[in-house]
Order: sequence, then C-alpha cells, then structure tokens
Amino acid sequence: MITRLFNEGNYTHILRQIFLYLDGTSLRCAELVCWSWRRFVLEEVWENADCNKLLEKGWTRGIPATRRLELGTNCVSMVVDERSIVCGLEDGRVDVYSRATIQRTNLLSGHVEKITSLHMDPRFIVTGCWDGTIRIWCRHSGDCLSAVTPHAAPVTAVFLDTPVDQKAGLVRQHIFSASRDGLVRRLGLVAGRDSEDGDGQKYKLVKDPLVEAYALQCDSPVTAMALGTDHILAGCNNAKVLMWDKRSQSKLKSLERHKNSIRSLCLRYPHAMSGSRDKTALLWDLEKGLAIRELKHSIDVRAVYMNNRVIITTDDYKDIYIWDLESATPERYQRRKETCIRSLTGHNGPVHSLHCERGVLISCDTSGVVIEKDFWRCVEEGPGMRILRCSDGVNCMVCDMDQVVVGLLNKTIEVYDRATTLKVRTLRGHDDHVWSIDMNKEYIVSGSWDSSVRIWDREEGQIMFLYTHPHGREISGVKISGRRILVTSLAGSLNVLKRVGRGIFIVERFFPGSMELGEIYSLACDTNHIITGHTLTNSAFKIWSADNFDTVKIIREESNESIIWNIHLKYPLALICRDNECLDLYNLEAAECVKSLKHESKVLCATVREGTIIVGCQYGLLVFWDLSTIMAVQKKVVGMNHSHMVVYEHSAAISNIHVDSQELITDDYDGVVILRNLRTYRRFGKLFRRATDPRKIFDESQR
Repeated sequence: MITRLFNEGNYTHILRQIFLYLDGTSLRCAELVCWSWRRFVLEEVWENADCNKLLEKGWTRGIPATRRLELGTNCVSMVVDERSIVCGLEDGRVDVYSRATIQRTNLLSGHVEKITSLHMDPRFIVTGCWDGTIRIWCRHSGDCLSAVTPHAAPVTAVFLDTPVDQKAGLVRQHIFSASRDGLVRRLGLVAGRDSEDGDGQKYKLVKDPLVEAYALQCDSPVTAMALGTDHILAGCNNAKVLMWDKRSQSKLKSLERHKNSIRSLCLRYPHAMSGSRDKTALLWDLEKGLAIRELKHSIDVRAVYMNNRVIITTDDYKDIYIWDLESATPERYQRRKETCIRSLTGHNGPVHSLHCERGVLISCDTSGVVIEKDFWRCVEEGPGMRILRCSDGVNCMVCDMDQVVVGLLNKTIEVYDRATTLKVRTLRGHDDHVWSIDMNKEYIVSGSWDSSVRIWDREEGQIMFLYTHPHGREISGVKISGRRILVTSLAGSLNVLKRVGRGIFIVERFFPGSMELGEIYSLACDTNHIITGHTLTNSAFKIWSADNFDTVKIIREESNESIIWNIHLKYPLALICRDNECLDLYNLEAAECVKSLKHESKVLCATVREGTIIVGCQYGLLVFWDLSTIMAVQKKVVGMNHSHMVVYEHSAAISNIHVDSQELITDDYDGVVILRNLRTYRRFGKLFRRATDPRKIFDESQR
C-alpha cells in the first residue's frame, strides 16, 4: 500500500502522517528501505521545520521513551546499527541482540580474554581482544571466519572500512586496528557469498586475511581511534591526538591540548571530539588544528559522541551529559562558560559506549546495562497529565494542594505552584544532597547529608531555624508530627524538635542510636505511631508511640540482604522498600511480612490509596497492585503477572510518590515531575474509587 502511495499520484500529506507515527528507530530503518523512502524521510520528516522543533524539544527537555536490556554480566564495548546491538563482554564472549525485539539472536565464542573493541557492517562482525587477537565473524551465521594477531599488545580499536570494490561477486575491504603497541595496522579481506547457503546471506573468506605492510607509528600506546572517509585519528597515552591521511599514511597534524591519555574519539570531519583522563572533552577544528570548545567534567571522561545537533559525553560516573552543538568562532567559545543542556540517569555503572541517531540514543555501561532512549517519541502532556521539569534530579518531594516542593541533587530546594507548575522560589543553604523533606502550612523542613536540618518560612523562603546533628552524621529522615519535628540520622538516633513560638524551636528529646539496631535509613509516622527502619548485621523495625515516644514493638528480621530505604505507614499496614526488587507488605500488629511483591527492577518508593498500592521502581516503572487481589494469592511472593497495571512514563528511577484526592504525583532522578489527575487521566478509570481498610483485609486473609 505504501509503495502505491509513493508511485501513484501525489499523496505526500498522507505519507507524512504515516511516517510521523513511527518511533525514532523505525524511521531510521525506513530510510534504508530504498532511495525514495530515504529521500522522503529526510525531506518531509527530519528536515521539516515543525519536526525539527519537536526533535529539538525532545533532546533538550523531553521525556524519552525508554527500553532497557540487561546482559547479566560485565560489558566492555558495544556497537549498534539498525538491525542489531552487539556487546563485547568481559569474559570474552560476544552477544548479538535484535534491536527490534531486544532478544539475543547469537552468541559468539572464541576469545579467551575480554573483548576490548567491536565493529560491524552488513556482512561481518570484527572483534578485538586484550590478548592482541582480532577475530572476523560472519554476521548471518555467527561462524568465526578467521583469527589473526597483528599486534603484540592489547587491541584498543577495530574498524571495518567501506568495501574497496564488490565486483565478480567478491567483497574486498580493509580492517583498521589500533593497539597499545603504538601501531595502527591494516588487514585486507577478500570474501564472497557461501554457495552452500540457500539464503545467500552467509559469507566466507576466499583467502586468509592479509596483514599488510601498512603501519602508522604513533610513538606511544594508542588508546583510542576514529576512522573517517579520508582520515584516521589516533588518541595516544601521551595525551596527543594524531591525524593521519588514510591513503598516503602521512601524519597531517598533532593535536596537543589534553594533559592525560585519550580515552575516546569521534570524527565528523572537519570536526572531532576527544575525551581524556584529564577530566575534559575537547571539540577540535581539524582544518585549523585548534581546540574550539572545552567541556569540563568532575572525573575522567570515558566516551564522546557528536552529530549535527548535540555533543554527548560520559565519564567515570554513571550519568550521560548532553551539550549543544553550535557554529561559532573559537573566540566566542573561549569567552563563554560551558553548561550542558541536560544529564541522563539510569545506568548502573560508567557508560563506555554510545550510539546516536537523529532521534535515538543507545548507551551501554560496564555492568552490562544497555538503554535505548527515543527522543523523537517523548512522553507529552495531555488530558489529565501535566509535566513539571526541575533544574536537577529529584531526591525527595512533598506536596499539598498549593505547592510541590522538591529537594534536588544539586543541594537546593525548589518550590513550585501546583496549579500552574511555575517555580515560586529556590531555597539554598545545604552543602550536600537534600535527602528528606516535609512541610505544613507555615514552614518547610529539610534534612541533608551535610548533617543539618533547616526550617524555612514557607511564605518568605527565609531560614527560621538551623539544627546540626550532634554526632555530625547524615540526616536520613524528617517528618512533621503536630508541633514536633522528628529527625533521624545514620547514627541511629531519633531527635525531636518542638515548636514553642513563631520561628522558635527547641530540642525536646534526643534518643541516641542503639548498638543492637544500628543505622536508621527510613522514617514514617501517622497520628499514633512512628516507625524507623534500622540496618546493622540484620535489618529491623522499631515502632514508637507518637504521643510519648515509648517503644511499642521491635520487629527483628533474620535477613541481612539489604538496607530499608523507604517506609510507607498506614497502620497496621507498612510498605517496606529495600535495596532489591521486592516490596514487602507488613502487618505490624502481627509483626510479620504477609506478602512480598516482586518487580522487574529495584523498588524505591511506594504508597497506598483506596486499596491500590502504587510502586515506583528504578528504571522508571510505575506499578499498580490491587490490595485485595494480591492478598487472595496463595503464594507469599507475588509476581508482576498479578499486578493491576504497569505504566512506563518516566525515563529514570522514580524516587517519590504522592497521591491525594486530586492527583498522583511522581518524580525521578532526571528532574521530571508528572502530575496525573485521578479522574481524567485516561489510564486510571475507576482505579481510585474504592476505599479499602487494610485491617479488614488482614483479618479476612487470616480467616
């Protein structure tokens, strides 16, 4: 049908609407169908003014649609194209995954040490190993066609060049490799289709790969390489970036600005990016041999990438940083202070590999997590849903009918008007992450890992009172309970501040930490009870009387599996979030865990409203469970097949959940807050229109 629309008449407007329904990966695949499709996608989608604005908004402020792939083992390198994601593992294996289904399609075994580099084209996959070996694999069959050792040291980069010719049914092309022996070498391949293969997609080598006399001597171990149409960039251990003519083997330039070894390169002639262990990434004008931009990091840079829209960098932390790419003179770049457009979270380790298309970013980290973010298909505001964007990732949040207050990773507190989602003010004063926050009609209370509790006047934004923990330990929780403020710390102590006048607070009680229970990481309270989550050798809960702070009960657990990060209390029900994938439902009166809800990723926060448990997870999953349904399940551990609904709207870990009579509000570590109206949000229906008493459900389940 689409072919007929292309060939029979002028149906450009219909075709445009069809293609606009595709996600970023599908649009890229559509470009490869034929030249007419490619020209149409380029002219009517990517180069369309409205689509360009939409894509720019996606890269700078959008909430990208996200998919994850967990390899289950440490990964060292990754390469991606439209069909496949290929990952080189630390144990020497190579995993090949279908990009469409995220399912493994092949496993390449043969290397005995870790894979250090990868490259592929439609016919072959080439792998470089720590032992200096290069293997060539048939991409269709997964067969190892040859193994050669052109280097006397670990291979640091391999690239398959564009075929020299494809005449007489043979493919002639080169493989370029770099190594810590200081050489860039070239191998010659001659391959043809396997006549025994009925599909005609299987290739074999006509003769063994030829290690040619081609050798670029770099005078220092080569730690990174980038290949272009006419040039080769070699990043060296001596902090230099060398540019060579690919054909004549002549050295064209030596780019010297870095102060430590080069870790990554990206070439888009006449520009290039380099990332170094000196904590900087540089944008080079290769024709002039000058560094025209310097992007500073707080730790060594690990990976760099650039296209015609943005620069992307990573370092030895877990975040990805996106910077704008502008055409400007070096003098202008030297005058301005570089700031990144945004940072992306979600990885479990440092990101070593990046693949970027016009609307899609795919990244891989050392722990073996691959994340695809589609900035072309972003989550948008709509009926029943509003989006609020903070200046940094959100650690903690508190809401009422008037305001949304968030504690951020950048040590500040931002106050937003809930009706308009406009920022009212920013509160500054903490010297470390704001870890917990609460408020009432008069003031906001914040607790930080800088060991301080600050009480802010809600109307004026001024500090009313400052309390510093006597042991200098991190504040793990703050809660307002009537005229009192409860403060817990990693020292295991419970501190009680009492308001005795406007702006006047005193330390009413101080309960030192217990050597038997250990640190307190979580705090919750209601009108009658206080509960603290402790971690030492084993985890435990302590239930206090909210009236006189007497100990009501101590529940000790035999498990020492994880820290209790978060507790939601609706007595006698307690929702316990640990550093794992399970949410434990505790009956505090019976002092037992009655159900454990197992999720796809780590549980970070949870709440309950009208019989529905809402759980926020590490990778942006928002899971809804019906309390009556899960209590009727015979097994204690309940899988996600019994959940009521799963929503994928956040692109990063959900750190807090608030629900009231009007809205469900969630936030994440990318600084996005989503407000969903309980009545008009299309996916809720009648989800929150049935009140349930947890005590009755517990009694019924026991009977």
